[in-house]
Amino acid sequence: MFLLTYFGNTLSKYPIFDDVQPVCYNLRHTKITTKGGIEMILLTGGHGLLGNELRRLRDYFAPNSQEMDITDKTRVFDVVKNTKPNFVLHCAAYTDVAQAETDWQRCYKVNAFGTRNVAEAAKSIGATLIYMSTDYVFDGEQSQTSPGYKPDDIPHPINWYATTKLIGEIYTQLCPDYYIIRTSFKRSPWKHPKAVIDMWTSGDYVDIIAPLIDKAIGKIVDGEIMPCRILHIGTGRKTLFELAQRRTPNVEAVTRAEIGVRLPKDTTLACSDL
Repeated sequence: MFLLTYFGNTLSKYPIFDDVQPVCYNLRHTKITTKGGIEMILLTGGHGLLGNELRRLRDYFAPNSQEMDITDKTRVFDVVKNTKPNFVLHCAAYTDVAQAETDWQRCYKVNAFGTRNVAEAAKSIGATLIYMSTDYVFDGEQSQTSPGYKPDDIPHPINWYATTKLIGEIYTQLCPDYYIIRTSFKRSPWKHPKAVIDMWTSGDYVDIIAPLIDKAIGKIVDGEIMPCRILHIGTGRKTLFELAQRRTPNVEAVTRAEIGVRLPKDTTLACSDL
């Protein structure tokens, strides 16, 4: 267990939300006892970039955002109670890092309050909640000689998107049976004309990351003991420019200083042994 510290300069430009309190993560793992028979998995965000890829690999009940708006607490509870899933895989999120700096209320509503709604609904029926988080919860100031951030390293987000995802991690723990998966994935082919040359990541293309996530989901559903409540998933350290060049060789290089939002330098994760 470790004390989560995320307040301070990160939130100084935004109103303080009194219902979010620093907490201690319980990193101890337990074996989940499934309910027997075919396990129902409810997938939020199932029609997004990651969700579409995951649905190619496993059967999910995946309502769209109109059928289950995660910011509508009543609707979330109705869907969860009517379907009674054994597991809830929560992938729905506001993910535009740059836009989040100005559209910060919407970002908070989706990533924080939306996650709270999903966690409380999962808890109400005794489901296991699996929350999809991000490597951006770290500030990226680690040494590049390190193996990467470990699950018990203390997060320190440096932009608003990452802050709301970290608060989502906290709300996830409202559900007693939870897992948090930190990862990073990109659309293929690379969708931008440029890629950052001085940012390092363990992320990869979504078609590569999704099977690794699916492997973790399968083990959780099968009731296997996981190494930790927080799982890090990725494919090793590389720059975003190197990643982009793998599928878009003519991509141009750009530096972090040229991007209009604060981005962490090196969010490489020490990935969980699954």
